Amino acid sequence: MARSTLATLCFLVMLATCVNGIRPQPALKIAPMEEEPQSGCSPSQVHIALGRDATEMHVSWKTASANCPSELMFRQASSGDDQQLRAGAPGVSNVVGYSFLLSERDMCSEPATSYEFMLYLHRAKMTNLVPNTEYQYHVVGGSTVRRLRSGLEPDPEHSFTFLAFGDMGDAVHTAAKSPGAADTLLRLEQEVDAEQNPASLILHIGDISYANGDPEIWDSFMDGIQPVASRVPYMVAIGNHEYGYRKGSGAMVDPSGAAGPYQPSWGNFGADSR
Repeated sequence: MARSTLATLCFLVMLATCVNGIRPQPALKIAPMEEEPQSGCSPSQVHIALGRDATEMHVSWKTASANCPSELMFRQASSGDDQQLRAGAPGVSNVVGYSFLLSERDMCSEPATSYEFMLYLHRAKMTNLVPNTEYQYHVVGGSTVRRLRSGLEPDPEHSFTFLAFGDMGDAVHTAAKSPGAADTLLRLEQEVDAEQNPASLILHIGDISYANGDPEIWDSFMDGIQPVASRVPYMVAIGNHEYGYRKGSGAMVDPSGAAGPYQPSWGNFGADSR
């Protein structure tokens, strides 16, 4: 994505309402969440993503230590009740997912391979959800009970509101490149909390954090989006800063199979994308 000509678009949040029939959905009424302590098996950077259909939702998070449970519990939400979910309690479902380690050894090339880091990541999938229904969920190891709304089934009479934007960056580390990141995060929260037609989906369409392989910036970015990404699906696409093309032959050929870097003639992308 162009770094200068698209400056005015970098942090634009485009509110789009799909209309075949307008049917406003109620906003998720969620009490302010206390930040989880980022140590041991306490989950951080919790975010959700759509599944195959409206009956599924993926939940991902990070822990500071290894050998932590990749487990969550969920149930249909009851009014005003955000107490800790207990395994075996009526209506509570338990899901065990999986975990994996990510480090600089898993990165394709510089600059990401030059940073030493180790991430313990977890994923679990909620299934058998009732479409368009509010749920409570709790990631085992933490203390916060969060809420989300399951997706809509495809129907010409259904409508929903989503947010689409690109080139946001991180509000803490890359303010020079992304001076509107903090304002964009604020607007995202406002739209998700809106009384009328609250946003139920976020599309971040590339140039996500401008981390250029720096895990500290990625951590800051993921911490920043957690308040909204843990409540509505946060879906992403690849921009030129995520493309990460590398030249060479044999083992150095880009694993994507792309014939060259992302350098359209109309952009000022430089010699490569990072």
